[in-house]
Amino acid sequence: MDWSFGNIAPDSHPPEEAIAPGVVIGGRYQVVDVLGSGAQGEVLAANDLQLGRTVAVKLLKSHQDTPRERFLREGRLTASLTHPNVVSLLAGGVTPDGRPFLVLELLDDPVPLDVYVRDEPLDVRMRLFADVCRGVGAAHSAGVVHRDLKPSNLLVDRHGHVRVCDFGLSVHQHEEAALTQTNTVVGTPLYMSPEALLGTERNRSPQQDVWSLGVLLYQLLTD
Repeated sequence: MDWSFGNIAPDSHPPEEAIAPGVVIGGRYQVVDVLGSGAQGEVLAANDLQLGRTVAVKLLKSHQDTPRERFLREGRLTASLTHPNVVSLLAGGVTPDGRPFLVLELLDDPVPLDVYVRDEPLDVRMRLFADVCRGVGAAHSAGVVHRDLKPSNLLVDRHGHVRVCDFGLSVHQHEEAALTQTNTVVGTPLYMSPEALLGTERNRSPQQDVWSLGVLLYQLLTD
């Protein structure tokens, strides 16, 4: 998963101080560790003080409208998905100073798909690829296009269970295109279709994800 918030536009405000371990977010989530941090936000491991479990908290730093709208859209789209191969959104909220946050399941010792399969045989690689396709298919059935499928957003836990993660660039096929305008390139070039690289309307089509899956399959078969 991309913990850097690199998909959020630059903010003219200086970055805020990273939240330190021990701080409680939303009156419930006590920070244990910082998993990743960037100019626009950070991802934290936190204890859920109500339910006694460890979760991931994705916290936006920016106060600009566009990054905030994108972040909230990520929350809405992730919340619309329920599937064993898609990361689960558990909750969301806003800090007292107005910064939105998302609470996600924290996977058990996750590693990117390409790292996990490094020494695995073909049958394991194909099982994991099939599970990725099931997760992406569930998103498409809900009208959600991921738009940034790549190994670092496909995490495998210590039990060999894979999940599609990080819907920060995702869109709904039928929503207004205000945040996904044409001539705007989003995603990771190696996994993007020609249409997506050109920034055409097809960058909101499920076909973009299918192309990315094809690249992923090629890597799994040849690496």
